[in-house]
Amino acid sequence: MPKRRFHLVGIGPLFEDLIVDVQAKYTHEIRYERGMMKHLCLEAGLKEAATRFGRSTGGSAANVVCTLSRLGDYSLGYFTKLGLDAISEWLINDLRGFGVNTDGIIREEGEAGASIIVTDPTIRDRSIISHRGIGDIMSPIDIRRKKNTFLTPNGTTLTASQELQRLKQLWI
Repeated sequence: MPKRRFHLVGIGPLFEDLIVDVQAKYTHEIRYERGMMKHLCLEAGLKEAATRFGRSTGGSAANVVCTLSRLGDYSLGYFTKLGLDAISEWLINDLRGFGVNTDGIIREEGEAGASIIVTDPTIRDRSIISHRGIGDIMSPIDIRRKKNTFLTPNGTTLTASQELQRLKQLWI
């Protein structure tokens, strides 16, 4: 497989984001050292109709790469590990739909990450419950397996600080 030069390569777990908009009957503010935090409070056992339910590809790096794809003619790639499950397949197809090269995605036994994002549009805030999936256990060996897929990109975007350590492995 020939190397390609990319403007930007996203690195990190991919998530299937399930987005649920609700109108919380209560919010609660708690003061922390960092400042005030507002919490959505949903009554235990509550069965509430969502005002909206959606699905999208998520993860910080994926959000950046997909958004950039809408802004111009950029060559974009993605590096992560995904499972052999249907959600992983959906995530790959969604990235391809954004014009993102998925040659850097490793497939093996396991499952994709998933997040449930509960939002309340009236207070413009959200709570996220995540399972990072197989993409969170990438190793230096995985990086070396796909090292030749990409020439040094002009930039990278990472999902979390763990990916910075993994990225450093590329040049060791």
